[in-house]
Amino acid sequence: MKILRRMMTRSRVRKAAELLHGDPSARNYVNLAREYVVLGLADDVQRVCKEGLALHPEDLELTRLAARARQLLIEERIHTLQEELETSPRTAPFRELCQLLLGAGYLDRAEAVSEEWFERASDAEALLWQARVLAQRFYTDRRAIDGREAFDRALQAQADMPDDIRPLLLQEEIAERSGAWEEARRCLARLLELMPGAPDLEATGILTEIEPIDFPSPFGTLEA
Repeated sequence: MKILRRMMTRSRVRKAAELLHGDPSARNYVNLAREYVVLGLADDVQRVCKEGLALHPEDLELTRLAARARQLLIEERIHTLQEELETSPRTAPFRELCQLLLGAGYLDRAEAVSEEWFERASDAEALLWQARVLAQRFYTDRRAIDGREAFDRALQAQADMPDDIRPLLLQEEIAERSGAWEEARRCLARLLELMPGAPDLEATGILTEIEPIDFPSPFGTLEA
């Protein structure tokens, strides 16, 4: 029965494609994309929606189907990476998994993966991803405790990766968003040491135009 159903669906795909070829309307793009949804072919759904949206950028149904296809592809990749990590806990799949989870807004899952990563490999980059998760919570909820913890994790990561600019960039971002200008100035000064002559850093006003501000802590202006 499954084989017969799949054959019938593929037949409908061919018919939908023929209709689209004769009339590239938004409705025909939607119909073809839906047939691919039935087959579970997220790549094809995304491809059809992308082509359709190039012609009909304001179509809501195409936009919805494209977003759903992207989500399905992300979920498929997350599942693949989780399976890979069960047998081979390496930095690259851990990094990609944390990036996908954080980008999709799955903060709890991203935090759990970054903690597992550190427990299994004691990798300093895992601390950086923990800091990124906490920083995102801080930006969303404005809780000082999350900002302080994110900043501290980034400091720990920097201690283990002294020549890596990523922990410093995160520290500077957290400090600037919380109004802790002295911390932001310190981070930018260190970044200039690591990247002398970087135009983006030299152009910022934090190093030259803002007077020192004495905060009791980097996040003393936020509510706990």
